[in-house]
Amino acid sequence: MAESEGEDRLRAAHGLFRLLLNSSKEMLLSAVREANTLHIYKLSYIESLFGPRGFDPAAVYPQNVSLLDISYQTRELTDYDELV
Repeated sequence: MAESEGEDRLRAAHGLFRLLLNSSKEMLLSAVREANTLHIYKLSYIESLFGPRGFDPAAVYPQNVSLLDISYQTRELTDYDELV
């Protein structure tokens, strides 16, 4: 079907494989089913269902970047046993 939309089928297969590496099988199947329901057979549409490109949901950016330079002295976990 990708070829009917003007896409190279190997590129589309590679794109689907990349999506599978970064998400669950269920999530990928859900996206493909939605695209099929709407008769959209472009990889770019399926990719768009996974969120914006370059978006890193786990990134943390503190307002005060000096907080990233905090050093601390490690302690043994047994030190905390006395607190219980």
